[in-house]
Amino acid sequence: MNRRPLLTDRLRRRAVSDAAPPSACRRDGGFTILEVLVVLAIISIAMAVAPSLLTSMNSIRLRAAAIELVGELREVHGSASRGQTRIDVTFDLRRLRLARSTAPEAFWALPAVVESVEVTPKRPGEPDDVARLQFLPDGSATAARISLQRGSLSATVVVNGLTGAVWRDG
Repeated sequence: MNRRPLLTDRLRRRAVSDAAPPSACRRDGGFTILEVLVVLAIISIAMAVAPSLLTSMNSIRLRAAAIELVGELREVHGSASRGQTRIDVTFDLRRLRLARSTAPEAFWALPAVVESVEVTPKRPGEPDDVARLQFLPDGSATAARISLQRGSLSATVVVNGLTGAVWRDG
């Protein structure tokens, strides 16, 4: 005799066949160990790269400050030659700024990336926190090496004494 299954039997079979396997069940909370390890790997790589990025950014900023200084000193050199007058440039090494003798009240501040400035050779009789360069009408100038520094980084500007030419070294 072919008997028809009861309603409860049919519902029970359908519930068992419709149930998803345990691996396909949706997780509502937490992360797998693999997900945590991947995130930790990404964070550790970022932390390893970050210091070198910051150092290279400071190096780029310091070079840019040296390029700005070269531009300023070249402009002074040109003004001295064109105007047929001597122009002194005074570096305030403590306050990290410089001024021209043609406008002594107008200081040009070095960019914030510069922590210290060293001007060599040091002229006798000058205070420790001051350095002076002269740009003469004949095109010559006080020979100097101006080192802009930040920590272990430095950028150097050179002034040729004979020709008054100014360039960034390196």
